[in-house]
Amino acid sequence: MTASPVLPGRASKDADKYLLPGEDVVLATRRHWAVLIGPTLRFLPVLLIGGWLFLLDPDNAVTSTAGLVLLLGALAWYALRVGEWWMRHFIVTRRRVLLTSGVIVRTVTLLPLRRITDL
Repeated sequence: MTASPVLPGRASKDADKYLLPGEDVVLATRRHWAVLIGPTLRFLPVLLIGGWLFLLDPDNAVTSTAGLVLLLGALAWYALRVGEWWMRHFIVTRRRVLLTSGVIVRTVTLLPLRRITDL
């Protein structure tokens, strides 16, 4: 029997919580980092516009406030997207596949391997 794979921090907690007795992890991974390309491409222009507005005229409270709101909103939105990516794990055992996700509220989706017919 081979050793269990090293699990990322949150995946090991999820595995301990949701695996059945005698069930071993075969593979645990998260989605590829490339799924963050789309959110990054939407985040960067808003970040640049917000920074430009914030620095455009420091004495003008309207543009500075609008720029700061855009900066903080873009950063919060992007942090949420990265957090969702970071917290979503696929855990594969010999019996089933578990998809754990959620930043604030954890959601677990279970699928027995015998029900997987096509990927």
